[in-house]
Amino acid sequence: MKVFPRCSLIFGFLVLLSACLTAYAQHYSQPALILKPDRIGNFRPEFANAVATEIQIRLQEVNPGQPSPLFYLSQTPPLAVDFPEILFLRFTGSCDVLPQMPAPHAPRALGSVPFVKGEPINYILIDCEEIALTINDAIAPMKPEQRIDAMARAISRVFQHEYLHIHRRTSHHDETGVFASALSRRFLVAPDPPAPPTATPTAVIETVGAL
Repeated sequence: MKVFPRCSLIFGFLVLLSACLTAYAQHYSQPALILKPDRIGNFRPEFANAVATEIQIRLQEVNPGQPSPLFYLSQTPPLAVDFPEILFLRFTGSCDVLPQMPAPHAPRALGSVPFVKGEPINYILIDCEEIALTINDAIAPMKPEQRIDAMARAISRVFQHEYLHIHRRTSHHDETGVFASALSRRFLVAPDPPAPPTATPTAVIETVGAL
């Protein structure tokens, strides 16, 4: 009887498993966005959906007509699901939008994208706390629900800036606009121009769990 090495058997099993998953995978035409806040308590349903909806608007501005993404909050998509693109968004610090006097500190970058051998990877780091401190003066006079919307809008514009690094595959910036090297607090919280009510449906968080 011919004896096959164990490693060959394991490799064969993995190939077979991969083929089965591919055959039975659920294919999506839209991208998947994994939202991973360091402090899940700051991402209550109302705020999480506001952030997802604003991010959806920014993606449409970059890729008009692109199908709305599926959002996963603190959980990865199932293995048997195939997406054309998966983006991982990590939110550091507190996303608390209650007005407060910020303590003196050295300003940090609002967001960043790692580059490996000159190429961006699909990982966006968003400094929630720094964004909150940056727009603090602008949102302090607002009502609580307005502050939530303003914070979500600011996060989405930082996301759009970082996503453009990935989309354009460059570390360089434009001189003006969302892809400028610095974004003002006024720009971050400025309302969008009026749009038809059905132009952008409310984003849906696909799943919630522990990542």
